[in-house]
Amino acid sequence: MVDVFWELCKDTPNFDRPQARSALKKCPKHRNEPQDKINNSIDVLLRLWLTIRVQNSDFSPAAKTLQWDDTSTVQDFLTQHFPSPRSHSSDPGLPLESNFTAVNLYRMCGIRVSWTYQLEDHLKYDIENRIVCVYSLSQCLLDHLESVSILPRPLVEETLLSLSILFPNWNFATEKFLRKSQKLHLHDNLFEYPGHAHLDQFHHWRGRLSRLQLEFQAPGPGVRHIWSDRRNRLQWYTFWFAVVILILTIFFGVITTI
Repeated sequence: MVDVFWELCKDTPNFDRPQARSALKKCPKHRNEPQDKINNSIDVLLRLWLTIRVQNSDFSPAAKTLQWDDTSTVQDFLTQHFPSPRSHSSDPGLPLESNFTAVNLYRMCGIRVSWTYQLEDHLKYDIENRIVCVYSLSQCLLDHLESVSILPRPLVEETLLSLSILFPNWNFATEKFLRKSQKLHLHDNLFEYPGHAHLDQFHHWRGRLSRLQLEFQAPGPGVRHIWSDRRNRLQWYTFWFAVVILILTIFFGVITTI
């Protein structure tokens, strides 16, 4: 079954679901199977290969899935469901700060990383819980670059580039974080860290990176994050000077009442 599907992808990269069903029916196991079971087999193959939640649109999903029906090709399906910017004119494409890393997102902004194996969830940000999803199967991305793949190549390259930015291999704090998370393999499979990362380098993930960049530029939610965020030296010194004055005022107020 896998070999037949693989041949279809090589011969007809932009296949649709009916073509995939016809290909699988060549296998003795699937020759007499009903259409819904063949569709399930197609979905399983795509989930394992592309690491995305794909499901035939005839079924009501129990969880969030990407619905693929008989009317669109697989390339149209992928293009439709991966994020893209609303327009280039409304987004100035600001440069990403050199310290824009996953470790600093937590230190300065209180944003925690939640690892995901679903590519469509990469860089999704839960503002209420301050959690960002990060796709961690970097070896799968490299395999897509080095072999026949129906995933858009720019999407794969952007994902690897975003991982290189969030987890730079020159940063000791990042290495410590990845070792603790048991994700040190990320440093073995990433692109070389870009000297001057820019939002214009992204299309598919641009909107999500831009959202994270805005969060990163905003002050942290607590005193701990203000202590860690020293990008604005004047603001940092002013805050802690005010804290010291407050402590001294309380201290001398207590002394005078004794």
